[in-house]
Amino acid sequence: MSELKDAIDRAQSVLIALPDSASDRDYFAALQIQRIAPSKINLLAPVAKEEEWQAVFGLSPTKKEFAITINTSRSPIEDLRYEKHGDHLTIILSHYKKFDTEAISMEEHLPLSDLVITMGFSSREEAERFIEHLPHISNATHLWFGTESI
Repeated sequence: MSELKDAIDRAQSVLIALPDSASDRDYFAALQIQRIAPSKINLLAPVAKEEEWQAVFGLSPTKKEFAITINTSRSPIEDLRYEKHGDHLTIILSHYKKFDTEAISMEEHLPLSDLVITMGFSSREEAERFIEHLPHISNATHLWFGTESI
């Protein structure tokens, strides 16, 4: 456990990732680890598990991010602004050429993390397959805790 605490202390940002098959025990362990440094530890857990625990224990929801990415070499943007009216947020992009809507991509966004902790995966290989598709973690240190480790 001291290896885990030291790694968290050294990291700038930490992501704890759990699979869809995460047990209550895995999720509870992840929540306990998050208490070490809540401002820099983000939790990526199954939505159903988060909702269940929020309802039962009154936990605050985990903040999520959504990114809208624009390929500006394909559609150059001069200015960007937004307007919020009631329940609607409008993002306004100023440009001089015809805008190519294919230049826009949207995805769930994860903060840049230099440490990834995986819990509840059946093997290190399964955990590594899961995290290799996550954005912003290609150079992150990976600590795997299998279900028997918790």
